[in-house]
Amino acid sequence: MPSERLRRAALIKSNLERINPLVGEIQEYLRELTWQDLPLEIEDFDNMTRYSLVLPAHIENNYSTLVGILENETDPNIKKIYHNTIFGDPQEKFNELTLSVQALHLHNNRVHYPGPGLAVKYRNLGLGKKIYKRIIYDRGHITSYDTDTLGVSADNSIESDLIWHSLYNDDEIDCQTDGNKIIAIFAQYQPALQRTINQYFGIVQ
Repeated sequence: MPSERLRRAALIKSNLERINPLVGEIQEYLRELTWQDLPLEIEDFDNMTRYSLVLPAHIENNYSTLVGILENETDPNIKKIYHNTIFGDPQEKFNELTLSVQALHLHNNRVHYPGPGLAVKYRNLGLGKKIYKRIIYDRGHITSYDTDTLGVSADNSIESDLIWHSLYNDDEIDCQTDGNKIIAIFAQYQPALQRTINQYFGIVQ
């Protein structure tokens, strides 16, 4: 009869064989989404519009199964293995498939991720860029800059910078910057929005 150590290893292997395909399905779903087809809940407020990702039932079911495996494990060391496989980071919480982005109206549609953003395991799938492009489509343009909404110097997140870099290299998008401020529009609408761009950079015509 195998030792307790080997029985535990067999259980871990069995659970990882359940976990990995579920994680893979979630990642594949997010990777294959286009910006036009993003399932978003859009909420308009006086000072902002909020875009929140709404996951379909089969992805929610995958996620519920993964969380169930975590919650049913009592050994903290094994739980850490499962947690890292699911989220890519042992510090992530159980709600890290949620994702919301705000476009702040009074600040030239400045885009803002409230909270920690998407779990590490579900990044690098183009999802942030797709949401940014959807907001550009809806709002006409989005912006970012190295100060907060009160004008105080602030650092942007690495994740945000990576999305902006990806937008800059997207043929559909025209990104312009003065080194501090960045504005993005769909390239085909650049002539019609030149006045907006000039105003954003304080260019006097």
